[in-house]
Amino acid sequence: MSNFKAIRPEDILKDGEDFVPGTTARKGSIAAFLKNVEVLENPNTDKEVSDAAIKIMQELAPVLVSLNFHKHAVFKNPVVQKILMDAVSEL
Repeated sequence: MSNFKAIRPEDILKDGEDFVPGTTARKGSIAAFLKNVEVLENPNTDKEVSDAAIKIMQELAPVLVSLNFHKHAVFKNPVVQKILMDAVSEL
């Protein structure tokens, strides 16, 4: 019998908690990263907004790496994948 169990969001962060225990991951870090991928990939996004989205993703990438996100997800967008892999290589 395995010691693993299925995890619900509230198993990781209780109501009122903002950080994942043992990390610098704020509640919403992964969602913000993914939303910025959408911003970057939207053909109507201007360069200034795209640059801001990339900067934020670069700031968030180490958080995703600390949660082992890179071990389970590969991005089709090469710019996004490079941001994540750069964060892996910097650790």
